Amino acid sequence: MEKQKLQDTDLQRITQLRTDLSNLVIRIGQNRMESMSVTRSLMKLDSEFNDMKTEHGRLLDQEQALNDELFQRYGNVQIDLETGTVG
Repeated sequence: MEKQKLQDTDLQRITQLRTDLSNLVIRIGQNRMESMSVTRSLMKLDSEFNDMKTEHGRLLDQEQALNDELFQRYGNVQIDLETGTVG
């Protein structure tokens, strides 16, 4: 009787450990999926950041070209870009 009780307790423990292991495997899978989702989001943000840096560089080049054109037309004149005041 005692041996049977011990075996029943061992079987219950083994069943519980299998359940716990199965739950851990599920959680690991979920964490991997979340990790992949975060990685994709970071890659997208990195791409958007690079696009913004490219656009920023293009705008700086355009600003320089406009400044060069103004210098050719008007010489060394100070222009306040916010107010449009020439001085």
